This record gives sequence, structure tokens and C-alpha cells, in this order.
Amino acid sequence: MAIPGDIETFLNRKYAILQQQADAATSNANTANLTGRAQAGLDVVRTQLLPKESAASIAKMGAETGLIGQQASVIAPESRARIANLNAETALTGTNNRIAIREGLTERSILPDSLKSVMGLRGYTGYRLGSVLGE
Repeated sequence: MAIPGDIETFLNRKYAILQQQADAATSNANTANLTGRAQAGLDVVRTQLLPKESAASIAKMGAETGLIGQQASVIAPESRARIANLNAETALTGTNNRIAIREGLTERSILPDSLKSVMGLRGYTGYRLGSVLGE
């Protein structure tokens, strides 16, 4: 049986394709080798940095814990100071009201019943601004 003349062309083409496949496989192997070496190098660097990263993380947590402790130590004294300030402002308001009544600057009729009882049945009977002005 005779081989047609075109078969040689087909065989050459087949072997060229096989060579391309072999070249591609070699290239892929070389790429995988380079990638593997790069990954190994990266793993070495990560391994070297891990202790420092852990130490920094622990230091950060310690600093945050200290900050929370300092903030918490301020809350109670600040709350007591605010309460004392509110009590002082309330006492000042009461004192100012009593002075205004005593000086005749405020009518007793606009005062709440709780303050009327403090001033007595007829209010303060001492010095009045109105008496000086001839009212």
C-alpha cells in the first residue's frame, strides 16, 4: 500500500503540535518551579516577621487595656464632681430665690408652695426694698 504524499505533511504537522505541547509543558513546569520558590521565600519572610507581629499585637492590647483602665478611673470622680456641681447650683438658686423674696424683688404668690412654707405664713418681715423707695 502506498502512502499518499499528503501524509508526510500531516505527520510533520502532528510532530510540530506535539513539540508545542512539550514546550508548553516545560514552560508550565518552569513557571510552577518559580512560583513555588517565590512562595517558599514568602513563607520564610512571614515566619521571620511573625514573632515581631505577635509582640506588637500583645503590646497594643496592653496599651488599650491601660487606656480603658485610665478612662474608667476618671468616671467616678467626674460623676461625683458633676453631682456636687448640680447640688451647688440648686443651693444657689434656692438662696437667690430667698434673697429676692427678702428684698421684695419677687412676689410670694408666684412661688411654689414648698418655698412659701420655708418663708413662713406672711413671708420675710424684715428689710424690704419697697419701704426704702417709699412704696
